[in-house]
Amino acid sequence: MSNRILIVEDSPTQAMQLRLLLEDNGYEVTLAADGEQGLAAAGAHKPSLIISDLVMPVMDGYEMCRVLKQDEALTDVPIIMLTALTDLQDVIRGLKAGADYYLTKPCAEDIILRRVKTALATPALKRSAEPVEELEITYAGEKYVITSDRRQILKLLLSTYESAIRQNQGLIQAQLELQRLNEQLEERVKERTAALRAEITERKRVDEELREHRERLEELVRERTAELRKMVNFMAGREVRMADLKDVIRKLRAQLEEEGLTPVADDPLLGGK
Repeated sequence: MSNRILIVEDSPTQAMQLRLLLEDNGYEVTLAADGEQGLAAAGAHKPSLIISDLVMPVMDGYEMCRVLKQDEALTDVPIIMLTALTDLQDVIRGLKAGADYYLTKPCAEDIILRRVKTALATPALKRSAEPVEELEITYAGEKYVITSDRRQILKLLLSTYESAIRQNQGLIQAQLELQRLNEQLEERVKERTAALRAEITERKRVDEELREHRERLEELVRERTAELRKMVNFMAGREVRMADLKDVIRKLRAQLEEEGLTPVADDPLLGGK
């Protein structure tokens, strides 16, 4: 069996990413931008596998899949539908259209390669000429009639379930990572809080030391001011006492002179006669 894969994708970026991945792993790839181009490409060169987006202009993936599965020459080509898988209705519409597998977007490269390998190893069954038992499903008030082969239904449901499990595992990993980040954040908050508390305590200590130093300085200034005042007062009082003493000596000198006594040499305190 050849490894020719047809990619039907209206996003050039996503189509090129998928093409490069498959070509790097030895697959031959053809691109189509919508459902109509996909039908034309499949009719011109029958692919071994079709990977198709769902929402596209002109013709969506569901309608293209339905037409392909009704084509006797192409009904055995397995079809992988790319979807965000946000609604159960996507699965039901895929079953109704006859899709074989689902791949949720975005998808890891190893998952894509594994699904491609599985699809190529188990081609879709050709439609039987005998009538297929219809399966009626009611969902959200709407009825859907499924005419796909039971094996095809099982493959699609299993691939959908696998995708759901993978998404759930991704959510669990994301939750664990979020929990880890929260724990790291809480630890950093604790460390920062402890650092801030230590800083506040140190600032309070420094402020208290500054306050005590300021109080000691103010007390010292008061003491020195008081001492200076005492000294000034003492000096002022001493000048008064010296003046009184000089006056007493002058009077004594005058009395001595009146009595005819000769006083001693001029006292320097008197400043001379």
